[in-house]
Amino acid sequence: MTAEIDPDAGLRLALRANAAFSTFSAIGLVVFAGPLARFAELPAWLVLALGIGLVAFAVFVGLAARRRLLDPTQMRAIAIADFV
Repeated sequence: MTAEIDPDAGLRLALRANAAFSTFSAIGLVVFAGPLARFAELPAWLVLALGIGLVAFAVFVGLAARRRLLDPTQMRAIAIADFV
């Protein structure tokens, strides 16, 4: 019996961590949109929209981590989005 080794295991772990942190951050932005907006002197709708967008990003990253084959183009897009 041989065990199948996933060469992308480290990347998958990083993607799952990214999705979890993005989800946690998105929840904070949505729940505390008003206070964060006042603190940052931004419109509350903008903070709320950022939180909702971050939820969509977290779902995208989480689904990408579950794919059997990782798409290099998606990985680049995730890395660029993280940088921005």
